[in-house]
Amino acid sequence: MDTANMDNAKKLGNRQQTSVGARILVGVALASNIVIGSLLYINLQANATVERTVNEVLVIREELSDHLRRTIVDLQNEFLSLPALFRSNDRQAVLESIERDFRVVDNEVLTGRDNYQRHYSRQERRDLANGEFVIQPTADGMLLSYGVIDAAGAFTESVERKHLAAADPTGDATRVAATIAALSEQALSPEQLRTRIRELSRRSADIGLKAELSRNEILYTVDEIRAKERQLAETRTKVRQFTLGMGVVAIIANMAIIFFLVRLIVDRPLHRLAQSLEELNPGSFAAVPGRNHRDQIGVLSEAIGHFREVLIKLQNENLRRTRDKSIVDESIDMVAGVIHTLEGRARELVEMSARLSEQAAAVEIQSGAIPVHAGQPADQSQPPHRQAMAGDDGGQIETRETAVQDILDRSRDSRIILERMTAPIGEIGDTITAVREIAGQTKFLAMNATIQAERGGDATQKLGIFANDIWELSFNTGNAAKVAMARVEQIERENSTLTSTLQEIDSRIVAIGNIIIDSPPVVAGRQAETAGSAVPANIDAVHSAAARSRELSRQVCRHANEIATQLATLLHETTTRLHQLGRKEDMPQLSTFTLALDRAGGKA
Repeated sequence: MDTANMDNAKKLGNRQQTSVGARILVGVALASNIVIGSLLYINLQANATVERTVNEVLVIREELSDHLRRTIVDLQNEFLSLPALFRSNDRQAVLESIERDFRVVDNEVLTGRDNYQRHYSRQERRDLANGEFVIQPTADGMLLSYGVIDAAGAFTESVERKHLAAADPTGDATRVAATIAALSEQALSPEQLRTRIRELSRRSADIGLKAELSRNEILYTVDEIRAKERQLAETRTKVRQFTLGMGVVAIIANMAIIFFLVRLIVDRPLHRLAQSLEELNPGSFAAVPGRNHRDQIGVLSEAIGHFREVLIKLQNENLRRTRDKSIVDESIDMVAGVIHTLEGRARELVEMSARLSEQAAAVEIQSGAIPVHAGQPADQSQPPHRQAMAGDDGGQIETRETAVQDILDRSRDSRIILERMTAPIGEIGDTITAVREIAGQTKFLAMNATIQAERGGDATQKLGIFANDIWELSFNTGNAAKVAMARVEQIERENSTLTSTLQEIDSRIVAIGNIIIDSPPVVAGRQAETAGSAVPANIDAVHSAAARSRELSRQVCRHANEIATQLATLLHETTTRLHQLGRKEDMPQLSTFTLALDRAGGKA
């Protein structure tokens, strides 16, 4: 049993690969990670929304700044170009004068601010944008640069530069500057002045319209920026509230998941196991749930499963013991009834043997009282009954016939008694055979119960004592049945001998009767002597057979008394032992749960 418990413990240890706490921890970690991931995703989405709104506001602000910058630059350029309206168109005259006075070595056009700004200073770039000339002396000459103006008088971000050959670059540069200044101071004609004033008015109106459009665009953009800022503030508030709400929902969801995990992993399996234990108490052996789990629940389920199997075995064992006990009780009751029957049959056998003994004694007396032939003298050397017969005369024939008939009647009664004894003796033999078979079966059941009690240990020690008592009772019953059977067989042999003796007495009595009838007093001579010699011999044989019959009857009576005494003793001992066994059965029994716990303690 210790080896079985160790094997079960190893199986339970191998089964426990994951614990309930580990499963709950994994479930809680998974649920928490899912909730945290959801919160992070929601937060990232909210931050993306806020960042997108902020970017939109920043883009609008940048576009507004660029627009304002361009508008201001355009206005500045427009206002800066206004004085040029009131100057004479001296550029062509200056270029013609310089080309007359100097030789142009090279002529190039620099397009774009990036291309020309590295060649000029800030002041020079401003002069170029205002349409003025810039003179730069070089080692082998000088550079004359001027900005390219469109038809509206605006700078086109292009600079035309002429490389002039000069022997004295510095002096020539001073002389060119004086020429440019002289040509620029020439006054406009009245018609040109009126034309320039109209152009100024037109440009002023255009600039004013552009300024109004720019103002409207700026106001619209500012309103849009304010709307975006309000939307950003609302989005931040909503995101904050949504994040807070989702945090609360995540906490509640995490707690709910933990609750359902604990209920699913621990509470529900334990509740089912508790129900299965409650069902085991009234005797319902339903299947134990959760035996496929590989955690503490599975270990507990496996232990309860072993406990259930032990209970089933104990119940089957109790049923088998109850069945064996009922068989033993029925066998004992049957043995008791059979013994009662045997006792009654033995009493009848004793009475019949006593009557048979009386009949044998009477036959012996009657055989001694038969008188001999009257013509035969008495002989003193003969037995008394032979002398009595010798002194008889012919007048006593009737008396002799009566005695012979009486002996025949008693012999016939003895045979009837023997015939009546044959049936009880056969019944006693059959009953004793049945008792021996019942005792053998009871002994086998008691032996089986003893083996089961040895296997059961201390919890079934009382069953072993009960089985030993049953075995002893069946053993004693079997021995008593053997002795009684031997006595019955001896009685049968003596009855057979007694039957033969009675038949011999009948034949002898019949012969005596025939001789007496055939030998009247008128018969004389040789016939009388012959008859007289035959009668005493038959009488002696009858007397001897009657004596043997009486002795055999006494032996039958003695054996019958012994059988009756043994059966009475067996009945008394059986009844006493049954009462003792009954008192032992009334002792308090071990409960099924106690036995099960004793045997299943190691397995759990």
